[in-house]
Amino acid sequence: MASAGSIEGTVLGVMESWPLQLSIESGAQVYHVELTETTRVLRAGREVSPNSLRPQDLVRVTLSAPGAAPRSFFTERIEILD
Repeated sequence: MASAGSIEGTVLGVMESWPLQLSIESGAQVYHVELTETTRVLRAGREVSPNSLRPQDLVRVTLSAPGAAPRSFFTERIEILD
């Protein structure tokens, strides 16, 4: 799937449903990001469980496709930045 861009921001919330959904603040905007079955979550270059994502984590999210709501996206890759 082609990338729709990326955002870098702070995780505000983690909705622990499946698929996992995140609220991410980037600048003055809040984005809603939904993981897919194939989403890779990385920390320090190593793949980790999506359940490793926590509020206040700084992340870089590669957006794969727009969702149904404004500022909502699906993602194939999330990097947790330390």
